[in-house]
Amino acid sequence: NIPKVVYLGGLADENDAGLSTHLQSRINVGHTLRQNHPLVIEVRASIILGTGSISFELIRSLVDRLPVMLVPKWVTQPTQPIFVDDVIYYLAAVIFDQGLKTSTILEVGGPDQVTYKGLMLEYAAQKGLTRRMWSVPLLTPGLSSLWLGLVTPVFARIGRKLVEGLRNPSIVRRISPIAFQSPPLAYTEAISRIIQGEEATAGAWWYQAQSSVGEMGASPSGSHVFKMKASRRIPTSVNAILKVLRHIGGRRGYFFANWVWGLRGWVDLWMGGVGHARTRGRTDAPLMVGDVVDWWRVVQMIPDRHLTLQAEMKMPGVAILEFDVRAASSNDSTVVLTATYTTDSMWGRLYWWVLFPVHYILFRGLLRGLAQRAISVAPDIQMGSSPPMF
Repeated sequence: NIPKVVYLGGLADENDAGLSTHLQSRINVGHTLRQNHPLVIEVRASIILGTGSISFELIRSLVDRLPVMLVPKWVTQPTQPIFVDDVIYYLAAVIFDQGLKTSTILEVGGPDQVTYKGLMLEYAAQKGLTRRMWSVPLLTPGLSSLWLGLVTPVFARIGRKLVEGLRNPSIVRRISPIAFQSPPLAYTEAISRIIQGEEATAGAWWYQAQSSVGEMGASPSGSHVFKMKASRRIPTSVNAILKVLRHIGGRRGYFFANWVWGLRGWVDLWMGGVGHARTRGRTDAPLMVGDVVDWWRVVQMIPDRHLTLQAEMKMPGVAILEFDVRAASSNDSTVVLTATYTTDSMWGRLYWWVLFPVHYILFRGLLRGLAQRAISVAPDIQMGSSPPMF
């Protein structure tokens, strides 16, 4: 038996004839809960300021990526943003308040009213960014959502629902029957704390988010993580495959279209990057953790099954190349190649999509070449000799 239900909903005027489907659905949930439980406390909050809040990530992503923005009219709607810590405080106060005996709607927000444009400009100012915005009346929610899907880590489908909701004012109209002891933070201070907190934990998020090939994933810090996978079953032992794999790069190449890999190295060198084997001293010795492989560096090796390379070339993101080798049967092995690319810029996303077809061909060709080499060196390994040069 649940004595009390506390529901966190969205802040809007439920009598607004133009209420968006998204906000209406959240209000409907509150109505349904009250109809089916004797004590429901519905906490309606305006925009929640905090890492991971989709509304805040939407605002932040636009500001971080676009120096010039064409924005719809919804940027002039008033809001009463509230810091995530204050929302948690209010929820905890409601949960432990023994004086609440009847179902109640509580509207919570910060001490200030500000437009969405004001939030974006404040965030830009605190990040030291200069941003220009022009309102475009013809920029519909549908067009806005497609644009959001292109330049931000928020999927277009989610973005459309948010944009539809942003056309409604989100301000506190009802005086809370509960006297909260702790006043909420001003939105300027809330944004400052968010930025300071993320700078203190920079780099701790990107590797936790993953997405399938061709999909866009968003980490809590707003970065996109793209993945491409390729696998191949090879009729030889794990040892034979690893013997070849530990000599990847340098003058031995990447088992397929080596001229393309070499061209990429020269382009990187021309752009002021690390270049390729001729400029980094790659030897023919088997790889070890910390070794340089052209524009890659070995960052992880698990004996008998795994190799991880991280790119050090010039690019608008971070690239990781992983090889997993497992025995599939007594005579066969499986190699899985996983390319992971993380970026937080629009140019980085464009880089991924432009090179996607090239990488698709290269990585599958690499596995085919690896299979051929591994099969050819298998007899030498069985006889105890070293693999031939290739």
